[in-house]
Amino acid sequence: MISVVDRFFNRMGKDAQLRSQDPTDVREQVEAYLSASVDRNRRASRQFVQDVELYGPTRHVYDRHEEIAIRELEGIVSRAIDRGEVTRGTPALWAELLGVVIRGLRDPEVLDRLGASRDEALELLGRLCRRGLS
Repeated sequence: MISVVDRFFNRMGKDAQLRSQDPTDVREQVEAYLSASVDRNRRASRQFVQDVELYGPTRHVYDRHEEIAIRELEGIVSRAIDRGEVTRGTPALWAELLGVVIRGLRDPEVLDRLGASRDEALELLGRLCRRGLS
């Protein structure tokens, strides 16, 4: 089970990196990066996500991959700051803000309050970043 979950997140991470390489605008890069998670989460049942969360070893794998994703997003923002696309905040601040939202969307109670699935919420986050990051 652990290797299946690790492989799931590895593939998602590689897909996210590939998608975010093509756009040159930071907003499009962040949206493209998040779209890999959106697409993969559409295929994952709510029960699968809950099982991953409830079993300690798979939750640890999830946490590790989530931290990798947040650092990747930090890198995207850092490069955008270097190019002058993002003028306020630091890469770490942007990454943490995105991380707080991404982590919150793992909570089924939050999703229930939103009346949305995780992929729907992540898709909205991607659109928000595209329109409001710079």
